[in-house]
Amino acid sequence: MVQNQTFSHLLVSHIDNLNYSCSAVLFPDRRREGYGLNKDVLEIIFSKFEKGLLITLDCGITNYEEVKIDNFLGSTYAKTRDKSIEKNPDTIYAYKPFVKYKYEMHHYNECDEAEIIDMKYADTKLDKYLVFLSSGDSTWAVISTDNKNGKKLLVIKDSYGNSFVPFLLPHYEEIYVIDPRFYDFNTIGMDVIDFIHNKGINELLFVNYMENVNYKEYMHSLDNLMGQD
Repeated sequence: MVQNQTFSHLLVSHIDNLNYSCSAVLFPDRRREGYGLNKDVLEIIFSKFEKGLLITLDCGITNYEEVKIDNFLGSTYAKTRDKSIEKNPDTIYAYKPFVKYKYEMHHYNECDEAEIIDMKYADTKLDKYLVFLSSGDSTWAVISTDNKNGKKLLVIKDSYGNSFVPFLLPHYEEIYVIDPRFYDFNTIGMDVIDFIHNKGINELLFVNYMENVNYKEYMHSLDNLMGQD
Protein backbone atom coordinates (compact mmCIF):
# COMPACT_ATOMS: atom_id res chain seq x y z
CA MET A 1 0.00 0.00 0.00
CA VAL A 2 2.94 2.36 0.61
CA GLN A 3 3.76 2.16 -3.09
CA ASN A 4 0.19 3.16 -4.07
CA GLN A 5 0.18 6.00 -1.55
CA THR A 6 3.42 7.34 -3.01
CA PHE A 7 2.08 7.21 -6.58
CA SER A 8 -1.13 8.91 -5.51
CA HIS A 9 0.67 11.69 -3.67
CA LEU A 10 2.89 12.41 -6.68
CA LEU A 11 -0.09 12.45 -9.05
CA VAL A 12 -2.18 14.76 -6.85
CA SER A 13 0.81 17.11 -6.49
CA HIS A 14 1.17 17.34 -10.28
CA ILE A 15 -2.58 17.95 -10.69
CA ASP A 16 -2.37 20.79 -8.14
CA ASN A 17 0.59 22.30 -10.00
CA LEU A 18 -1.58 22.40 -13.14
CA ASN A 19 -4.21 24.40 -11.18
CA TYR A 20 -6.74 21.57 -11.22
CA SER A 21 -8.35 19.93 -8.22
CA CYS A 22 -8.65 16.29 -7.23
CA SER A 23 -12.05 15.31 -5.79
CA ALA A 24 -10.87 12.21 -3.94
CA VAL A 25 -8.20 9.54 -3.67
CA LEU A 26 -9.55 6.05 -3.08
CA PHE A 27 -7.67 2.94 -1.93
CA PRO A 28 -9.63 -0.29 -2.53
CA ASP A 29 -10.08 -2.86 0.19
CA ARG A 30 -8.28 -5.78 -1.43
CA ARG A 31 -10.11 -8.37 0.64
CA ARG A 32 -13.58 -7.07 -0.30
CA GLU A 33 -12.95 -5.41 -3.67
CA GLY A 34 -10.00 -7.31 -5.08
CA TYR A 35 -7.20 -5.93 -7.24
CA GLY A 36 -7.62 -3.37 -9.99
CA LEU A 37 -10.71 -1.56 -11.21
CA ASN A 38 -14.05 -3.37 -11.26
CA LYS A 39 -17.75 -2.64 -11.83
CA ASP A 40 -18.69 -2.42 -8.13
CA VAL A 41 -16.01 0.18 -7.39
CA LEU A 42 -17.05 2.25 -10.42
CA GLU A 43 -20.69 2.29 -9.24
CA ILE A 44 -19.59 3.61 -5.84
CA ILE A 45 -17.46 6.31 -7.43
CA PHE A 46 -20.17 7.46 -9.85
CA SER A 47 -22.79 7.55 -7.08
CA LYS A 48 -20.70 9.95 -4.98
CA PHE A 49 -18.95 12.20 -7.49
CA GLU A 50 -19.85 14.21 -10.55
CA LYS A 51 -18.55 13.10 -13.90
CA GLY A 52 -14.91 13.85 -14.52
CA LEU A 53 -11.56 12.28 -15.24
CA LEU A 54 -10.87 8.95 -13.49
CA ILE A 55 -7.22 7.88 -13.18
CA THR A 56 -6.16 4.45 -11.93
CA LEU A 57 -2.72 3.45 -10.66
CA ASP A 58 -0.90 0.13 -10.34
CA CYS A 59 -3.58 -2.10 -11.88
CA GLY A 60 -1.27 -4.32 -13.93
CA ILE A 61 -2.17 -7.39 -11.86
CA THR A 62 -5.44 -7.69 -13.81
CA ASN A 63 -3.38 -9.22 -16.64
CA TYR A 64 -2.97 -12.38 -14.57
CA GLU A 65 -5.39 -15.28 -14.26
CA GLU A 66 -6.45 -15.37 -10.63
CA VAL A 67 -6.74 -18.73 -8.88
CA LYS A 68 -8.56 -18.93 -5.55
CA ILE A 69 -7.28 -21.42 -2.98
CA ASP A 70 -9.56 -22.01 -0.01
CA ASN A 71 -8.95 -23.65 3.37
CA PHE A 72 -5.37 -22.39 3.73
CA LEU A 73 -3.95 -23.13 7.18
CA GLY A 74 -0.35 -22.02 6.88
CA SER A 75 2.83 -22.64 8.84
CA THR A 76 1.43 -21.56 12.22
CA TYR A 77 -1.08 -24.39 12.10
CA ALA A 78 1.53 -26.84 10.77
CA LYS A 79 3.71 -26.13 13.81
CA THR A 80 1.02 -25.89 16.49
CA ARG A 81 -1.98 -27.91 15.22
CA ASP A 82 -4.11 -25.24 16.89
CA LYS A 83 -7.76 -26.25 16.45
CA SER A 84 -8.90 -22.61 16.43
CA ILE A 85 -6.82 -22.05 13.28
CA GLU A 86 -8.20 -25.19 11.68
CA LYS A 87 -11.75 -23.92 12.26
CA ASN A 88 -10.94 -20.55 10.67
CA PRO A 89 -8.85 -21.20 7.54
CA ASP A 90 -7.76 -18.43 5.21
CA THR A 91 -8.24 -17.96 1.49
CA ILE A 92 -5.20 -17.18 -0.65
CA TYR A 93 -4.89 -16.28 -4.31
CA ALA A 94 -2.33 -17.31 -6.89
CA TYR A 95 -1.75 -15.42 -10.15
CA LYS A 96 -0.73 -17.41 -13.20
CA PRO A 97 1.88 -15.71 -15.44
CA PHE A 98 0.51 -14.34 -18.70
CA VAL A 99 3.82 -14.72 -20.57
CA LYS A 100 5.02 -17.98 -22.10
CA TYR A 101 7.71 -19.68 -20.06
CA LYS A 102 9.64 -22.86 -19.39
CA TYR A 103 10.36 -23.67 -15.75
CA GLU A 104 13.15 -26.19 -15.13
CA MET A 105 13.86 -27.46 -11.63
CA HIS A 106 17.27 -29.06 -11.08
CA HIS A 107 17.42 -31.56 -8.23
CA TYR A 108 21.08 -32.54 -7.95
CA ASN A 109 21.83 -34.23 -11.31
CA GLU A 110 18.22 -34.48 -12.47
CA CYS A 111 16.11 -31.87 -14.25
CA ASP A 112 12.31 -31.74 -14.49
CA GLU A 113 9.91 -29.23 -16.01
CA ALA A 114 7.27 -27.84 -13.67
CA GLU A 115 4.52 -25.25 -13.42
CA ILE A 116 5.10 -21.85 -11.82
CA ILE A 117 1.67 -22.19 -10.20
CA ASP A 118 1.36 -25.92 -9.54
CA MET A 119 -2.24 -26.67 -8.60
CA LYS A 120 -1.59 -30.28 -7.63
CA TYR A 121 -0.78 -28.96 -4.16
CA ALA A 122 -4.02 -26.96 -3.83
CA ASP A 123 -6.04 -29.95 -2.57
CA THR A 124 -3.61 -30.89 0.19
CA LYS A 125 -4.32 -29.92 3.78
CA LEU A 126 -0.94 -28.64 4.95
CA ASP A 127 1.01 -28.00 1.74
CA LYS A 128 -1.14 -25.53 -0.20
CA TYR A 129 1.63 -22.90 -0.23
CA LEU A 130 3.67 -25.33 -2.34
CA VAL A 131 1.57 -24.30 -5.35
CA PHE A 132 4.05 -21.43 -5.71
CA LEU A 133 7.10 -22.50 -7.76
CA SER A 134 5.97 -26.13 -7.38
CA SER A 135 7.40 -26.16 -3.82
CA GLY A 136 10.57 -24.25 -4.80
CA ASP A 137 12.80 -26.91 -3.25
CA SER A 138 15.18 -27.46 -6.18
CA THR A 139 18.95 -27.34 -5.94
CA TRP A 140 18.59 -24.52 -8.46
CA ALA A 141 16.03 -23.59 -11.09
CA VAL A 142 15.73 -21.51 -14.23
CA ILE A 143 12.70 -19.87 -15.84
CA SER A 144 13.08 -19.02 -19.54
CA THR A 145 10.59 -16.62 -21.13
CA ASP A 146 9.88 -15.20 -24.58
CA ASN A 147 11.28 -11.81 -23.53
CA LYS A 148 14.38 -11.32 -25.66
CA ASN A 149 15.71 -8.36 -23.70
CA GLY A 150 18.98 -9.91 -22.50
CA LYS A 151 18.03 -9.38 -18.85
CA LYS A 152 19.02 -12.31 -16.62
CA LEU A 153 18.12 -12.24 -12.94
CA LEU A 154 19.23 -14.41 -10.04
CA VAL A 155 16.76 -14.60 -7.15
CA ILE A 156 18.19 -15.83 -3.86
CA LYS A 157 15.24 -16.59 -1.63
CA ASP A 158 13.63 -18.70 1.02
CA SER A 159 10.04 -19.97 0.75
CA TYR A 160 8.83 -16.42 1.50
CA GLY A 161 9.93 -15.45 -2.01
CA ASN A 162 8.13 -18.26 -3.83
CA SER A 163 4.90 -16.32 -4.30
CA PHE A 164 6.79 -13.23 -5.53
CA VAL A 165 8.84 -14.79 -8.33
CA PRO A 166 5.90 -15.31 -10.77
CA PHE A 167 5.44 -11.54 -11.02
CA LEU A 168 9.00 -11.15 -12.37
CA LEU A 169 8.38 -13.13 -15.57
CA PRO A 170 7.20 -10.22 -17.77
CA HIS A 171 10.46 -8.36 -17.14
CA TYR A 172 13.26 -10.89 -17.74
CA GLU A 173 14.51 -13.26 -20.40
CA GLU A 174 15.83 -15.69 -17.82
CA ILE A 175 15.24 -15.94 -14.08
CA TYR A 176 17.49 -18.19 -12.01
CA VAL A 177 16.26 -19.22 -8.57
CA ILE A 178 18.39 -20.44 -5.67
CA ASP A 179 17.29 -21.31 -2.15
CA PRO A 180 20.44 -21.39 0.03
CA ARG A 181 18.99 -24.27 2.06
CA PHE A 182 18.99 -26.57 -0.97
CA TYR A 183 21.98 -25.36 -3.00
CA ASP A 184 24.58 -28.13 -3.22
CA PHE A 185 28.11 -26.99 -4.04
CA ASN A 186 29.41 -30.52 -4.59
CA THR A 187 26.79 -31.28 -7.25
CA ILE A 188 26.97 -27.96 -9.09
CA GLY A 189 30.73 -27.56 -8.72
CA MET A 190 30.72 -23.79 -8.29
CA ASP A 191 29.82 -21.18 -5.70
CA VAL A 192 27.16 -18.57 -6.44
CA ILE A 193 29.68 -16.02 -7.73
CA ASP A 194 30.95 -18.46 -10.33
CA PHE A 195 27.34 -19.44 -11.03
CA ILE A 196 26.51 -15.80 -11.85
CA HIS A 197 29.43 -15.53 -14.27
CA ASN A 198 28.73 -18.93 -15.81
CA LYS A 199 25.07 -18.09 -16.58
CA GLY A 200 25.68 -14.52 -17.72
CA ILE A 201 23.44 -13.14 -14.95
CA ASN A 202 23.35 -9.35 -14.78
CA GLU A 203 20.93 -8.67 -11.88
CA LEU A 204 20.64 -10.06 -8.35
CA LEU A 205 17.62 -9.96 -6.03
CA PHE A 206 17.26 -11.22 -2.45
CA VAL A 207 13.70 -12.05 -1.32
CA ASN A 208 13.70 -13.44 2.22
CA TYR A 209 11.65 -13.42 5.38
CA MET A 210 13.08 -10.59 7.48
CA GLU A 211 13.57 -12.72 10.61
CA ASN A 212 15.92 -15.07 8.78
CA VAL A 213 18.82 -12.70 9.39
CA ASN A 214 18.52 -13.73 13.06
CA TYR A 215 18.88 -17.44 12.28
CA LYS A 216 22.48 -18.63 12.36
CA GLU A 217 21.74 -21.68 10.21
CA TYR A 218 20.20 -19.65 7.40
CA MET A 219 22.95 -17.02 7.40
CA HIS A 220 25.52 -19.82 7.35
CA SER A 221 23.81 -21.22 4.24
CA LEU A 222 24.30 -17.81 2.59
CA ASP A 223 27.99 -17.95 3.43
CA ASN A 224 28.15 -21.39 1.84
CA LEU A 225 26.72 -19.97 -1.39
CA MET A 226 29.81 -17.82 -1.69
CA GLY A 227 32.16 -20.69 -0.85
CA GLN A 228 32.82 -19.44 2.68
CA ASP A 229 32.96 -21.89 5.57
